[in-house]
Amino acid sequence: MEESFLHKFTVKGVNAPHREKARVLVHYCRRGGAKRHDIVKITAPTGRFAYASVIGRDVDDGEIGLDFDQRVKLGVNLDEKVELEVRRVGLLGRLVWYLNVAPPLMRLSAWLGLISVVLGLLSLILAVF
Repeated sequence: MEESFLHKFTVKGVNAPHREKARVLVHYCRRGGAKRHDIVKITAPTGRFAYASVIGRDVDDGEIGLDFDQRVKLGVNLDEKVELEVRRVGLLGRLVWYLNVAPPLMRLSAWLGLISVVLGLLSLILAVF
């Protein structure tokens, strides 16, 4: 893990509008240059990781807001002080997030899009040959 992306956080929960939407609340200066709604990969010291859409916090108080599913994936508990790596992901990481995100509406639309791209490529190959 690179030092510039490592930060010490106190783990907190998220309020109702952000629960079960794979969002993480973290101040701008602690999210590796990721903008609002960018997808980030959060890695715990144990090597466990979770992908999330990043939402801001008003103050840099050293807290990170994680919902229950993200805390389970990372192996952290509420009010625990932990060092986490928060890194913006590229195109492949975004695709992984969309295909595995918890809300079914977002996950279903991503899978339908992927299936249509694969079928489009398959029909193009069949049309050429």
